[in-house]
Amino acid sequence: MGMISSELIKTIGIVSDTHIRDQAGRLPSQLLSVFQDARVGLILHAGDICTLEVLENLQKIAPVCAVLGNRDFQLFGKLPLKRQIQIGQVKIGLAHGYISFWHYMLDKLHHFRDGYQFERYANVLKAVFPQADVIVFGHTHIAELQHWQGKLYLNPGACSCRPGGAFYSFGILRVYGDGSVQAEILDL
Repeated sequence: MGMISSELIKTIGIVSDTHIRDQAGRLPSQLLSVFQDARVGLILHAGDICTLEVLENLQKIAPVCAVLGNRDFQLFGKLPLKRQIQIGQVKIGLAHGYISFWHYMLDKLHHFRDGYQFERYANVLKAVFPQADVIVFGHTHIAELQHWQGKLYLNPGACSCRPGGAFYSFGILRVYGDGSVQAEILDL
């Protein structure tokens, strides 16, 4: 994940926590426009989709790879909790931010006691995806782009549901032939 020195293989749109019909009305049209303009070839959704319509709208732009979030009651049984994909030489782990119901409950207790801690999520996800170069997650609604213990962690934040009036955000990940990546978080 060093300098970009080879040809672009794929541009990937990264979203999470859309909460459509749960806490938001629809996907922001600006998000769809940016993905089209960037010519994304794949979209990763890190959960809390809430309705199949979100995936259908995103699939009009590019193929979608998604995982189940804690608010995805309508999609239960239709999506996995975690996925690992490979683009060129780059292995990408995708999860909402927890890996089981029990982990979700334990995280709630830790969050109540200690607040948000990036390392708490990173440690769990690193154990789930030990071979991944990039780990994409959501759940927290807090945008993160960090290199930590040899991996790139990307949480795009929430693109249509953000408590407290803070900005909406999403991510773009570019994968190159030499195994390098370039990632950014963008505001809506």
